Amino acid sequence: MSLALDAIEGHPQAVLGLLRGDLDTSGHEPRLTAASLHSGARLGQLATLLDAHGRRRGVRGPSAILLGDPEQQLHMPDGALAPPAPPAPAAGRMPADAEALGNWRVRLADAEALEHGLYASLDRRPDADLSACVEEMTSHRQAALDMLLAAARTPDETWEERVEERSRNWGHAVLEILNRTRGGAFSRQLVASRAHHHASHWSPAPACGYCRAPREFEHLTSPLGLTDRRTLRCPKCGPALSLPPTLHPLDIDVPPALFPSQPADIHVAFPEQARGLFAVRLRSRSTQRGSYDHAALTATPGRHTITLTLPKDPLLELDRLWVVHTDRFHVAYHQQRLPLLPHHSNTNHQQ
Repeated sequence: MSLALDAIEGHPQAVLGLLRGDLDTSGHEPRLTAASLHSGARLGQLATLLDAHGRRRGVRGPSAILLGDPEQQLHMPDGALAPPAPPAPAAGRMPADAEALGNWRVRLADAEALEHGLYASLDRRPDADLSACVEEMTSHRQAALDMLLAAARTPDETWEERVEERSRNWGHAVLEILNRTRGGAFSRQLVASRAHHHASHWSPAPACGYCRAPREFEHLTSPLGLTDRRTLRCPKCGPALSLPPTLHPLDIDVPPALFPSQPADIHVAFPEQARGLFAVRLRSRSTQRGSYDHAALTATPGRHTITLTLPKDPLLELDRLWVVHTDRFHVAYHQQRLPLLPHHSNTNHQQ
């Protein structure tokens, strides 16, 4: 208001000044203004320059106000004065990649949502082993978040490597759920992974490889801005797939049947640039009998052969094969049904 009153007394063509009289300023603002005017800057450019300088000093909102024509030049460039050079960044501090920071932040939010979904299942049905695994997941995820926030403030060259290592530890804790809990908590993980999503649409999918029943892909989105997911379920055999778009469906080759006391070769093919960890678990249909065999490995591009062995006296039923892949706080779940038959020779004769 005072600027407008001053303008009435002097009849100026334009008035440029601070928007507020109590702004935290220094001697730099007058020098910046004078140098910019003498170098031929337009008044609109100068107002923008002062606003940007104020933001760097922590001022919220605009700092300068211009009354007049923003295209007006009070001085033609004469080269006598030049605007001061912007301050050089401090030595040894490289700015962190904003896109990388944002991507990691989204992945951490996805991990936190999965943990909350598992905690909710523990409220309904307690499980000490599952609770220990989820607490370990939370610890690694929180440590990664602290590293991420520190990198945004004072970045260094190794921040992403440290966050990556925490993500591997988090993934290891996820895979340990299959091994440490008696039932494997596979269904709980499937429910928790979609607890904060809603179905948006469906699309055609290949028929079930075991029973040939028709299937559809279910596409999930989250109102919380979490990463989308895609699921696949057979109406007879149950869930077959649940994964985010950051992870590819795995090519899993299994034998047509399992036999007591005999090894079974499971072939898992990973695409190019695959990373993270994965676990292959073979277990009976009954959760009370526990797992038959388990293997956890590092995910690398190419074909992996995992040999699992069945006990001597298993129940002859339709068993389950689980393959879980974790990478950078994202998890993909795969499930297949495998029949357990009594004798290999009888099966060959029937075939």
